[in-house]
Amino acid sequence: MSSLGVLTGNAEIYRLAHSWIANLIGIGYRVHVIDCAIRFNVYRMMEEVSLLGGDVQLFLDTGSVQRAFTPYQILDVCLEILNRRKSASDIYFVLAPSKQFFDGDVKTQEGFFLLEKLISAFETMQASGIPIVAVESRKYKHKTFQFLFPRLVASANANWEYSTLTIGRETFQRFEVSYKNTVVGHTQYRLEIAGGENGENGNALFESGGRDW
Repeated sequence: MSSLGVLTGNAEIYRLAHSWIANLIGIGYRVHVIDCAIRFNVYRMMEEVSLLGGDVQLFLDTGSVQRAFTPYQILDVCLEILNRRKSASDIYFVLAPSKQFFDGDVKTQEGFFLLEKLISAFETMQASGIPIVAVESRKYKHKTFQFLFPRLVASANANWEYSTLTIGRETFQRFEVSYKNTVVGHTQYRLEIAGGENGENGNALFESGGRDW
């Protein structure tokens, strides 16, 4: 992966992100986590590593976790990433990057301006071939988020969205995947699971499609 990816949807995306991080470390990547809203849980991370039968100590020695809790700290971290020596084994996960930009302490106009700069930084990372995954919930109703988040999604070469919907007594888990710039153009996939949690005693429907852009 050498591009920008966006993992979005409901709160389960943060659990999924921990699983992805553990898997990536397990196959030799150095994962650097930038936690912008206390979404990283070291105990959950240890559970994921244990489920994979991995070496917990090796995990602790691999990658890094950094917290950035203001818009300026988050932008500074992005600048550091852009200026850092690049390695093929480095991948960056940014957890909940948008929230701080429409916090009560940040004026609306300032937050809009700074969040736009953050999205531009992500786009620059993508253009520079830096693999980065922005993990962000869609729950925020703030007008700054509602206006700018679609631009981040549109900019990304990869989008993953997890959601659930209820129809009558049936609950469906839906995972949608969209990739740009593949050898076959733009491709989309959707997996829907009806039934118990994580598909237990359930039925799955898989759809895919593609078009040249």
